Amino acid sequence: MLATALLAACGPSVQLADLRCDTPCQEAADPFTARLLVDYVDPEDLLPQGALLISVNNRAVPSLPLAGRVTAGAETGSIALQVPLTVNTLETDQLYRVRVVARTAEGDSAAQLLDLRLSL
Repeated sequence: MLATALLAACGPSVQLADLRCDTPCQEAADPFTARLLVDYVDPEDLLPQGALLISVNNRAVPSLPLAGRVTAGAETGSIALQVPLTVNTLETDQLYRVRVVARTAEGDSAAQLLDLRLSL
């Protein structure tokens, strides 16, 4: 039983969940930016010194520092982010795969994936 307790304690300290579109996901003024939310669990308060690493269709976009976006001491919450969507051709219903990875200063990480379609 001691081994089980030790293994549970060694799991990732930061978790991401429920990557989803905000309401609205796209705005008419800027349809090539997705407004997203992702929930987090951070019992050790590591995220305020970390960053979100974001990729769209396996292409990295600028990372997002979490200082000021995550409340220090909050064990749970949601992070709002705006993700630029690059289009090669103007097609309606183009599929995008968004990957968000939370990286702490200690090197811990957690990831979430979201598939979404661009509406023009």
